[in-house]
Amino acid sequence: MRVLATVRDAGLPDAWVGAGLIRDLVWGELHGDGFRPGDLNDVDVAFFDPRDLSRGNDDAATEKLRAAAPDVPWQAKNQAAVHTWYAERFGGEPVEPLRSIADAVGTWPETATAVAVRLDHDDRLHVCAPYGLDDLLGGVWRRNPRRVSPEYSRQRRARQRPAERWPGVTVVTDWVRWHDEYADPDSPLSRRRAIVQRELRAALDRDATATRLISMCAGDGGDVLPILATRPGIEPLLLEMDPELARRAGTTSADAGVTDPYLGYGRAHILLACGVFGNVSADDTRRTIATLPGLMESGGVVIWSRAGDESEHVRDLFAGHGFEELGFVRPDDARFRVGVHRLTTAGPPPPYGMRMFGFGGEDHG
Repeated sequence: MRVLATVRDAGLPDAWVGAGLIRDLVWGELHGDGFRPGDLNDVDVAFFDPRDLSRGNDDAATEKLRAAAPDVPWQAKNQAAVHTWYAERFGGEPVEPLRSIADAVGTWPETATAVAVRLDHDDRLHVCAPYGLDDLLGGVWRRNPRRVSPEYSRQRRARQRPAERWPGVTVVTDWVRWHDEYADPDSPLSRRRAIVQRELRAALDRDATATRLISMCAGDGGDVLPILATRPGIEPLLLEMDPELARRAGTTSADAGVTDPYLGYGRAHILLACGVFGNVSADDTRRTIATLPGLMESGGVVIWSRAGDESEHVRDLFAGHGFEELGFVRPDDARFRVGVHRLTTAGPPPPYGMRMFGFGGEDHG
C-alpha cells in the first residue's frame, strides 16, 4: 500500500502502478514461495500526460517518486508519449498514439501483466484490466497480440522463465502463429531464413560427403526441407516440440533439449541451432554449446541464429568450446544475427537423459 500511496500523493497525472509488480505479487503468493520485493528490478508507474511528450517528463516523474521513497526502484513512463519512441526501441512501423491509460494497459506484453491499480484519496483501490483478471488470478502466461510479436514474446518468456519461477503457472505458447509470419517475404523472419538457407547450401557444397543433418528447433521445416529436396542421400533429424508444426513438416515431435534423440541418431555433419539461443537462459546456452562437440563429427558445421547484442556472447562461447567461425551476418536494419562455426575436434558423447536446455523456463536440471 505504501507504493500506491506514494504514487497517489506524487500528483502525477492519471498515474497507475502495474505490469510486472502486480503479476509478481499475485503469482508469488499463489504459485511461488511468496512475494520478494528485493527481487524487483523496477516498479512500473504508468501516467498519462499529453501536454509534455518529452523524455524529460519521464525522468522528472521518476525522480519525484524517488525523492518520496528512495528505497523503491521506480520507473515512470508517460503513456501518452509511447508512440514517440516505440518503433525505435522495438522495431517495426510507427504506432498510433495511445488515447488513455486503459488503452495503454491494453498493449502490455501478456494478458496477466496487462493490469494496473491505483489508490484514490479515499483509499479505495481501482483496477484497470482490459482483458480481465482470469489469467492473472488463474496463473496463465499468455501473449497479448495487440503489439507484441510472437518472436518478442518468446524472448520475454526465455528471460522471465515463468514456469520455473512460479510452478503451476500455465504457459500458453503460439509457435504456429509465430511461424505464420514467414508468409511475409520481407519480414525479419523470412530474411533470416533466407540467410540460413544460403549458409546451409554453402555447408553442403563444402562437404559433399555429409549425410547427417540435425535441426534442433525445426519448426515447420522451412529452413531445411526446401534445400534437402535437391540433395538426395541426407536423412535429417528435424526436432520440433510443437506437435502441430511437427505434423505440418513431417518432423519428429520430441524434446530437443535432452540428449537422447541426438545420441540415437549419430554424430551430425551439419547442425542447425536456429530459434534456440534467444529462447533459453544464458546457462542453457552455455550448456548446449558445450555439449555440441559430443554430438558432431570433427569438421562439422553449426548454423545458428540469435537476436540482438547477446549474439556476441554466443560467438565467444563457440570459440571457447573448440569451434572456428566461418561467418557471421549482422544486418544494419534488423535485430537478427546468423553465425556459422566449424568444430575442430569432436568430443566425447554426453550421457543419455542429459538436459541441455528448456524453452520458456522449463526444468533446466
